[in-house]
Amino acid sequence: MSEGSAPEFPHPIKLDVIEGKPRAFKLSASPAERAALAKRFGLIGIQTFTSALSIHREGQTVHLKGTITAKVIAPCVATGDPVPLAIKEPLTIRFVPVETFAPDSEIELDANDDDVIEHDGKVVDVGEAVSQSLGLAIPPFPRSANADSVLKEAGVAREGEANQVGSFGALLQQGLFKKGDT
Repeated sequence: MSEGSAPEFPHPIKLDVIEGKPRAFKLSASPAERAALAKRFGLIGIQTFTSALSIHREGQTVHLKGTITAKVIAPCVATGDPVPLAIKEPLTIRFVPVETFAPDSEIELDANDDDVIEHDGKVVDVGEAVSQSLGLAIPPFPRSANADSVLKEAGVAREGEANQVGSFGALLQQGLFKKGDT
């Protein structure tokens, strides 16, 4: 979502209706919402996008937990061919008031830390939160079945293979230089 534009999958919930005990609910993106999200994330398409969630509030902090599930079609990084991907990701998000959110301060994150999103004290947009989680779950370099052959034909070495271009590649190919030699 670009700054100033409306979210593609809005699902705002007013803080005053979020209770202290967890409440379970599900969200499913409509075809139009999926098309808009596909455009946002540079995908060929999103076939399904659902989430099973639980929300509760502690003071001004809102906790959202659950799982997102999606079937997306991404373009292959090498060929542009469609690559179908099944995504199933857990999410744990903490919405905090704007005044307590300090994005410019230096903090260390642990893999078990919740994602943090700021809110205005009135509403949290759960749809935008799960959309951002989907964007992060999409592999950055999807590859089709024939990507390796296309890359090899273009002269791109696979991971772990010596690049046969340049001085060191030629030495490796001739056995005059070994990996690890400096």
